[in-house]
Order: sequence, then structure tokens, then C-alpha cells
Amino acid sequence: MKKIKKVLFIGTLNWPQRLARLVNSYDSQSAFATGLSLGVKTFPRLLFHLMRSDVVVRVGLRPGARNWKMFLFDCVWFFFSSLKSRAVYCVYWIGTDVVMASKEVDRNTLFLELSKKNLHLAGAPWFSQELLPLGLDAKSSIFPLQINFSEVTELAPDRFFVLTYIPDERHEFYGGEQVLALSRAYPEIDFFVIGGEGRWTLESQRNLKFLGWVKDIDSLLRVKPILLRLVSHDAIGGTVREALAYGCHVVYTYDLPYCEKAVFGNDLSISKAFSDALAKRRDASRAVNMDGARYAVENWDSKTLTRGLMDALADGVKNEQ
Repeated sequence: MKKIKKVLFIGTLNWPQRLARLVNSYDSQSAFATGLSLGVKTFPRLLFHLMRSDVVVRVGLRPGARNWKMFLFDCVWFFFSSLKSRAVYCVYWIGTDVVMASKEVDRNTLFLELSKKNLHLAGAPWFSQELLPLGLDAKSSIFPLQINFSEVTELAPDRFFVLTYIPDERHEFYGGEQVLALSRAYPEIDFFVIGGEGRWTLESQRNLKFLGWVKDIDSLLRVKPILLRLVSHDAIGGTVREALAYGCHVVYTYDLPYCEKAVFGNDLSISKAFSDALAKRRDASRAVNMDGARYAVENWDSKTLTRGLMDALADGVKNEQ
């Protein structure tokens, strides 16, 4: 198998930089990675690295998105992919890009059709199925995240709280109303919300606390809270991975091992899943989700997932030869 020498990750927010750091930490003997966020200021650097890279990965940037910046990027992308026939160009689907592309399944653009010549990878197993109606054959390669696994003991504090993530601008997507309902139903339990300040609700409840942006949630997870992840669409959420790694019980709107499954937007389903998680957390013999912690270590180790991603990209290099 041919080794990859230079990899460029280009995408949204800070995902490209995070992927580049992981590659340079765990696979530096076979590759050097650069991460760039797409923008006007980074465009000259983008052109420079496109000319020099063996593999180029667009992260969360769906082909054919309908705005001028993405139109320009798509033009550059397909120009270089046709010019550098020996390089591998990969579309890495990570979440919102899947949702937006699926909404336009009947309006496939030229750029989406052209991308079928590229390598496609899915950041969560279920994305592969979601992309099939678009005519895309995306191999599953779970998005790697830097998670530090520590030894989990079977001891948990008697007093605990509920933890969830709800950014102010997307509270509906993250089940904000359902979290409010649960906090009203269980006034004896504190509900901590990270990622936002609660500007989307006028309710003021003593047991509902908005913590805003929290850089490091380790101190919260050590108490073994119940984690709520009530999303309409998701990859394998970072908070879910971290919570399971700490032995927390998790209520999730996806069918994931050692989590309580809830149906998004269904109050009865969410209430039942939360009740089940609560019963386990209050039971001293099951307060720590040891099976979940073992599952997290075995399946989401940062080094293993990073090398898995690089293997998938290397397969693309081999197939292009």
C-alpha cells in the first residue's frame, strides 16, 4: 500500500485543524497533515496546499451547496482534482452536510454528480445509508475525536445531576423543550445545560442552570451525571463518547449500545428513557455504566480511529494507482 505523504483537511469551523493534529500525533511516520478552515483569508494557502498535497479531504463541505463561496470552492476543487489525477480527493461527511444534502435529494447539482468520482467517507455508520439515495457509496470511517480515557471505578457520588448541551441558536435541534419538560417533572434534580445561556427560554427554574461555554467538561463527568443527547440528527456525539468513557448513563436519540434509546420529539419516549437511566443511576450496583465505559474504550480510542481514517484514505490512494 502506498504511503500518504501530505494530507490537506479543508472544512468548517475547527474540524480540519483537529483532524490534522490527530494525524500528526498518531500517524506522523506516514503522513504530515495540514488543516484549513475555508474562508477568504485562507484561500491563498488553500491553493498552495492543493498543489502540494497527495490527499485532499473536504470536511463537512457538501458538494453543490448553493452559495457563492461554496460555488467558487467547488470550481477550484474539481479543477485541481482533474488536474492532479494521481492525488486522492475525498468528501468526508460529518453531520449537518448529510442533512442538507438529503433535503435536496431531488435537486442534485452538477457538483454533487461530479463528486461521485471522488472518494466518499461517512463519519458515522448510519450516514452511509443516508447517503445512498444521493447515489453516493460512502464507506464508514468514524470521525476521530481526542478523548483521554481514564480508569473508571465503580464508585459514584450519591448526589448527581443531569447534563446536556443546548446552544442558544439551535435549541429546537437539541431538544430544548423536552429538557425543560424533564426539569419540571424532576424538581429535585439539577439540570445543567452547557453550550448556551438559555436565551431561547423565558422560564426560570431553580433546578435548571445554564453554564454557557465550558471548555473542559471532565470535572462535570467525574460526578457521573446522566447525559441527555436529544438531537434530531447526529454523528456519534462527542459528549456521548466522553460520558460513556466516564461510566455515565446516557439518554440518546440513536440506538447505541449501553445508552437508553429515545425518539426525538416524542415526549413519552424521552420520559421513559430518562426514567430507565434514572433508575440505574439511583441503584448503587448500577450507578456506574461500566459496560458503556468499556465499549467507549474499545470502539472510540483516538489513535485507533485516526489510523482507521488514514487507512481508508490510503486505500483510496491505492485504488487510484
